[in-house]
Formats: sequence, C-alpha cells, structure tokens
Amino acid sequence: YEGFGSQTTGGSGQRVVHVTTLEDLDTTGTPIPGSLRAAVCTAGQDCYDLELMTTPLSNVYVVFDVAGTIHLDTRLGLRGSNITIDGFGAPSPGVTILNRNDQTTGLVIGEGARNIVVQGLSFKGHYDEADCSAADLVIHNCPPPSNYDKTILIDGDLYAVPDTSPAEQIVLGYNTFLNSSDSAGDIWGNVRNVTYAYNFWHHVFDAVVASHHSDTPILSRTGISFDKNVFAKLTQRTPGIRGDNTDVDVVNNIVYEWAFFNGTLPSVGYATIINGDPNDSQGVNIINNYYHSDYR
Repeated sequence: YEGFGSQTTGGSGQRVVHVTTLEDLDTTGTPIPGSLRAAVCTAGQDCYDLELMTTPLSNVYVVFDVAGTIHLDTRLGLRGSNITIDGFGAPSPGVTILNRNDQTTGLVIGEGARNIVVQGLSFKGHYDEADCSAADLVIHNCPPPSNYDKTILIDGDLYAVPDTSPAEQIVLGYNTFLNSSDSAGDIWGNVRNVTYAYNFWHHVFDAVVASHHSDTPILSRTGISFDKNVFAKLTQRTPGIRGDNTDVDVVNNIVYEWAFFNGTLPSVGYATIINGDPNDSQGVNIINNYYHSDYR
C-alpha cells in the first residue's frame, strides 16, 4: 500500500486466528468461539464499550474459513496494535459484515489502535434502493435516510475525551462499502497516517468524511491518503475533508454519479469537498482524479 499508511504492517508475522463461524454473540452477550468478535477481543470482553477496553487484544492475523454474512449484534471495537483482518482467503463469495439493525455502529477502530489492516471485506448497511419508489429511482430522488447507519469508522476520540493515544498507522484496502446511510469509513478525532486504497463505495448516501467531533475539544487528523478508490452512485463525501486536517492526499480516484440519491432536491450533493469547520485544513492535494456526473 502507498500513501501515509504505507508503513502499516498490521498483524503480519503475528499469531494467525481462524474465523470458523458467522455468528457473533450468544444469548448472554458473550462472543461465540470461532467468531470474528472472539478473534479480536480479549477473553472476557465483548469489544462493545471501547472505554472499558483497558487490555485490548493485539498481535493477531485474522483469516476466514467461512463465507457469508456476519451480522454484528453490537459495535465491534479495536484498540490494540498489530492486527490484520484479512478477507482475501475466505471461500467464495467472501465475507460481508452487516450491522444487525440500522441503529448499530459496525466496526470501530478506536483511540489507541495502532498498525491495523482491514482488507478484502464487504461492509454493508441498511440504506438501499429498496427505500425508494420506482418513480424516485428514475429521477434519482430517494428520501434522505432516517437513521445514521454506520458500517465502519476510524475514531481517535470516540468519547470526545482528550486522549494522548491517537488511532494511527491504519490501512483499509480492497474493501467494498455499500448501502450505508452515514459513515462508510469516516475518520474522526485524533487520527494519524491512514491509507484508503483500492476500495469501492457504491449506493451509499454519505460516503466518507475526515472530520472532528462536534464536541470539544477539537482534535485534528494528519496524514490521510485516498488512493485509487472508486466512488459510484452515491450522494456526497467522495471524500469530504471537513476542518482541522493536515496533509491529505486524494489521488488517482474515480468518482462516478454523485448526487445519485437526491438528484432533484435543491441540495443535490457534492463530490469531493474541502471546508473549514471551524478551522481550515492544510496541505490538501487533489490530484489526477476522474469525476463523471450523470446528473441531468
């Protein structure tokens, strides 16, 4: 991988853990043996409340012996170091991670997480064309989502509490993000050295934004790369660069048919946008991207 996250090695050389079931939690809220949650959580924890993860699991390379959809019953948090979640070797048709319902946040890479690779997976939300009438689809005027269906999130300050440990050295590569209404890979809070490469976003309302929390204090992000990704048939944020970011590269991406879900509304959506809120971002490079709008 290239970009600011190019030095990320994840769990390479670490203990290999096999996911052997698509199940998540049992009826008591305990991770089921062989599940993805059990693979990345310290024994006795469920990785839901990141604030309570005082001894997060580290040093694992997670692979999948099963294919299909993992329904996450609750948020799944990572705060450890040297972790790879690798969907490349899964049997056909691969592994999809889906929140149990549209009010659940999916995978969260939280404060203190370091040297993380997530690759070869699909992250699916609950917002899709089924929410639109046939007439709406013809003119690309689907209703805005009524929820905030977050499938994956990098959050270096989840609780808006000052933390001296950022989320850093992170790569999301060769993943698919679809049908999410909000946060299909957002980057929040205190985050450093991240690469998003070779990913495919499609049919997402709000794709991905690098932003601060609305709470105080305002924490910044530095070293964010969007390299060789495809954004297709979504509304906006391809990506969004919102205030207090330093050194952001948006390079060699394809952005196709933004404003797809609300093409006739007064606010038609946007592709890549940079805005200061409350402070301007510095050192943003937007280079050699291809933008194609089918809006008419």
